[in-house]
Amino acid sequence: MNLGRGPEFGEGSLTPRRPPSLFLSRGADPEVRNKEGDSPLDLTPERSEVWVALQLNRKLRLGAAGRALHTERIVSRDVARGHENVPIPCVNGVDEEPCPQDYKYIAENCETSTMNIDHNITHLQ
Repeated sequence: MNLGRGPEFGEGSLTPRRPPSLFLSRGADPEVRNKEGDSPLDLTPERSEVWVALQLNRKLRLGAAGRALHTERIVSRDVARGHENVPIPCVNGVDEEPCPQDYKYIAENCETSTMNIDHNITHLQ
């Protein structure tokens, strides 16, 4: 007797065979309802490990729904504009700003006044 609960539940059991976090982490919808109109939360004993996982998932989904999630994206494939042998990408993971266009890339060190600069990299390590 399965009671329409799906393959993740044992025969006639309200106890899942696999941890609910596995299903939830792969995008399972915890709000789905069975033929009787019950959700997984309705069928789970309160304060159990499964109940806590479902509650946490619900709160995370509600919190994330109101926010725009920003992922890193390449806004320029080469900020050096060909002045270097290897392209230097510009990545933005904060907002929707494009790559700046109002700059001049200088491929060499530029010293504007007489300064004692130690160019030996071993001193920087």
